[in-house]
Amino acid sequence: MSSATLKRLLREPLLIFFVVGALLFLVHRLTVGDPRTIAVTPGVRAELDRQLRDTNGRAPDPAERQAALRSWVRAEALYREALREGLDRDDPNIRNLLVEKIQARRAMEAPRHEPSEAELDAWLAAHRSLYDRPLRYTIDWVVFNKGVAASGPAPAIQRETFERAVARGADPRFLGKTIYGATLTAAGVREQLGAGVADAIAGFPKAEWREAAKGDDLLLVRVNDVDGGLPPPAELRPRLIADVMHAQQQAGMERAVEAIVARYKVKESP
Repeated sequence: MSSATLKRLLREPLLIFFVVGALLFLVHRLTVGDPRTIAVTPGVRAELDRQLRDTNGRAPDPAERQAALRSWVRAEALYREALREGLDRDDPNIRNLLVEKIQARRAMEAPRHEPSEAELDAWLAAHRSLYDRPLRYTIDWVVFNKGVAASGPAPAIQRETFERAVARGADPRFLGKTIYGATLTAAGVREQLGAGVADAIAGFPKAEWREAAKGDDLLLVRVNDVDGGLPPPAELRPRLIADVMHAQQQAGMERAVEAIVARYKVKESP
């Protein structure tokens, strides 16, 4: 081919388009590889072996290895074909799954550190409701009222008589008054014994009868046990550490995700 002919061909736009396209295709094949070529690497074989060992509890035989490889190649081909047809974008479930996977990957890559005592205290102060269990009071109470007979002792005298007998060592179960008992939350105490007792019960000492009132009735209330509130330090501290480190991980993931989003331009169509 003469140089004049070559120069004329090089001036043809259609020829230049095909030449550039062929070069780009060649570069893509050399750098990325043929998308329809499935490479079975040693890493793939090792992972299939591991899965078979985990499933069967022993090393796989050659037939099992070959069957597993055939299954993997089949799945890989179908996966690539689905991507080629854009099914990953058309199905919202697949889209959401991929979004969750990239978030999970960024979360695992996020830096974390063992929190200091100051960090644990600050976290607890800001999130105490996550760990505070409702207080539950195990209580006994006795009600003193005028009774059916108008001539009966006044409630104050009934209560005073009961208290003196207990102070002398008498068993309150045998003093002629019904002793009620229950385990109640603060809301339950308010409903059962009134707002006055509910507001004061946190300050009642254990195992001591304390005077109270509900409407016209006088009461004696004894707190036997209190459960709830913050767990013991030995139980609480590991939970705090795990939660703070999880929060660090989530914050790191959010920063990484925002960095990804920032790489893209958003163009809204009218």
